[in-house]
Amino acid sequence: MLVGHSTGGYAVTAATAAGLVDPAALCVVDGAALDDRTTAVAAHARWSSPQATEQLRTMFRYGWVADDEQLRASIQERVRDAGSDSLNAGASPELVRDVTRRSFLQRGDGWVRRPTIAEIAAVSSADPTARIYPSGDLYQHVTRPLTIVLASDGFYAQRRTEVQAVVDARPDRALVDIASNHNVPMTHPGDLADIILDLLRDHSPIVGGGL
Repeated sequence: MLVGHSTGGYAVTAATAAGLVDPAALCVVDGAALDDRTTAVAAHARWSSPQATEQLRTMFRYGWVADDEQLRASIQERVRDAGSDSLNAGASPELVRDVTRRSFLQRGDGWVRRPTIAEIAAVSSADPTARIYPSGDLYQHVTRPLTIVLASDGFYAQRRTEVQAVVDARPDRALVDIASNHNVPMTHPGDLADIILDLLRDHSPIVGGGL
C-alpha cells in the first residue's frame, strides 16, 4: 500500500494512475486534485511564478543555507513557535524538532533547507496536455482501492462534497474523516497510524495458511 500526505498524496496517486507502480491500495491524507483541467493549469501557472517562488522561500526558507549555529537556532525557533503555527499546533515538541532537523541536508560545511526551489520546480513541472495531470480527471485512471483521509480543519475541508464525489465514483473507495489541521502526520500521528494499520489489514494479501 502507498500512503501520501498533501502533495505526496498526488504523487502516489499519479504514479499509480500512470502505471509506474501497482500498489494493493492507496491512502491519500488531506491531499486531492479536485479542479477541472483548465482551472488546475491556471493555478499551476500562478504557483510557478517568480512571486510565488519568493513567497515559498520567505515562508518556509526553502533552499536556505545555514551553518551549524544557524541550524540549531532555526530548530529551536520552530519548536518554540510550534504552538502558534497553524500547521504544527498540537504536535509534540520532540516530533517538531526531529522533522525540522531532517529537513536540512548537509552540504559541505553548511546545511541546506530542503526542498530547494530548483527541486520544487523539477517535481512540480507538468504538461497540461498529458493524460496524467493534477486535476480532477486524474481519478478516472485510478483502478486500485483508494482511501482519502480528510482533515476537519485541513486544506480541503470546504470541498468535502467534491472529495465525496471522487470516493463515490467507485465502490472500492472510502472517505475517512479525522479531527485535525492539514498537517495530520505531525499533529495526530497516532490516529493516522491506526487508520493506516486498519487499511493494511484490509488490503494486505494473506501469505500462508493453517490452523
